[in-house]
Amino acid sequence: MRIHNNLNWSVLKALYDIFSKGKSSAKIQNDKYVHYLIYDTGILSVKLGSDKVLLSSYQFEDFFELNYLERYTVYISFLEGVGLEKDARQSYNEEDIKTLMLIHKNKVEIKGKLTTQKNFSKEFFRRQGSKYVENKQSLRRAILHILEVSEFPSEDQKVNNWRFVVDCKEPRAIILCENLNFLKMPWIAQKLQVKLWYVGGNNIKIIDQIDRSEFKYPIFYSGDWDYAGISIYLRIKKKLIAEDVHIALLYPNNTKDRLPVDSPHHYSKWDFSREFSGLDKSSLTEEAVILINELIYKNEWIEEEYNDLEIMMRGV
Repeated sequence: MRIHNNLNWSVLKALYDIFSKGKSSAKIQNDKYVHYLIYDTGILSVKLGSDKVLLSSYQFEDFFELNYLERYTVYISFLEGVGLEKDARQSYNEEDIKTLMLIHKNKVEIKGKLTTQKNFSKEFFRRQGSKYVENKQSLRRAILHILEVSEFPSEDQKVNNWRFVVDCKEPRAIILCENLNFLKMPWIAQKLQVKLWYVGGNNIKIIDQIDRSEFKYPIFYSGDWDYAGISIYLRIKKKLIAEDVHIALLYPNNTKDRLPVDSPHHYSKWDFSREFSGLDKSSLTEEAVILINELIYKNEWIEEEYNDLEIMMRGV
């Protein structure tokens, strides 16, 4: 059964009401995913004589508990805690809420190095682009509310390499992430018993801020499989090798959902003027070299967030 990973909050909240109360009169019938749950799967139904009321089924409770309850519980606790639950009903989706959670957790770090609205939007809402925050005013107000500022600065600071970390009390590994996606889902880190560190772009200087006592844990890298992502990994590996620290590249569990290099909001290009795009083959496994060669040949890339961190960490 298909799982939707970026539901609108109004839909997710209504599905929770159906799970907990057996029904909901929320106006969500026109949502494509709700339509799928009613007419394709039959785990939701419309009340006879009242097409505005949605009803549960014996299958729906297990379905919601398995796939959505944990997420819903985390979201509602956060939204009510920061006073944004009513605003969320208007236009927020799960990605918005997860990003607001990350911003709230790291607000001191973010506020101290706050960038312009466009660059902030591009950094925190990579897939939606630099105008996403501008075009979603309720989200913009929420961000400013959380950061306790009245406005974004008009110019960037010279240094805005944020230090974002998702901690775990008894970690079995550290995962360095190129993008923010996995850090927006802290429950995954707790489940896997790992620490997550953000090392996107030129942010590899964060490695210098890691207490060297933490190098006793296995270290892995998760990122986009494009020129920039592999380059970042190789730079980090070179830096750590100098300290006799091993790091491994997590191989994507999803190699089918590839994107063209010229896809929207993607700026990393393969270098066709050099063999293997100028990357160091000797620092990569044979499996990784084969996949990268294929991506270069087809001028494609694999986005980090299309993968499942839990699956990638199995057996490592």
